Amino acid sequence: MIQGFDAKFKNLNLKEIKALMGEKPAIVDGRRIYNPKQFSQKLKYIAIGLGKAQ
Repeated sequence: MIQGFDAKFKNLNLKEIKALMGEKPAIVDGRRIYNPKQFSQKLKYIAIGLGKAQ
């Protein structure tokens, strides 16, 4: 179960955020709550996942 800050970040509107980022949107996920491949392929973000995958 996701709790606290992780739950808040997991529920972000990523398509809306991407629209605000411009030409080369990038995400650095220091808590590794997102799948970097999903960002890169499905959402077209430059994605960097740090830490351990859960």
